[in-house]
Amino acid sequence: MNGPGSASSTSAGPGSSSSGSGSSSSGGPYFGTCIDGVQNGFETDVDCGGMYCEPCQEGLHCVFHNDCRRGVCVNHVCNRHAYGNREGRP
Repeated sequence: MNGPGSASSTSAGPGSSSSGSGSSSSGGPYFGTCIDGVQNGFETDVDCGGMYCEPCQEGLHCVFHNDCRRGVCVNHVCNRHAYGNREGRP
């Protein structure tokens, strides 16, 4: 029963959070997850990679080349060189 003074199960009050909603008033969708110190949303590592965050630095997890600041993802790790070695060749 929902009468005067009773809480409704369908409304969220102030301070409640909904995980996965993904919007932020300070940027595009999922921007808020890019600055929270946790790997979540579409991030490939903590606060980097994926569709909405800045690219990751060398040594961090990646899925695609564009997840990395230098544009090189080898064995799911951002690398400086295409083959993961100093010379950049196998």
